[in-house]
Amino acid sequence: QNLKFKFNVQHNCTTAKCTASGVRKRKQERQDSEVTENFIEHQPLDRYFINTHAFHNAHLIRATLPRSLTVPLLIVDDRKAFH
Repeated sequence: QNLKFKFNVQHNCTTAKCTASGVRKRKQERQDSEVTENFIEHQPLDRYFINTHAFHNAHLIRATLPRSLTVPLLIVDDRKAFH
């Protein structure tokens, strides 16, 4: 009843310090093989990325979140010099 919109979030692996420390057997035709592979083990962290500029309902997200969380951030200070 209180749902206003759907959105997708991405886990912040950099801040959580997630690493490729997991090891598992690689599957081949649905069977475990003898070859192993590493995989990312995610660490618990309640911080996520929301790309507010890629949604068809970005106006709803901006209306819900405080401006400090939706303000665009500059990647470089001088765009003209960067290009």
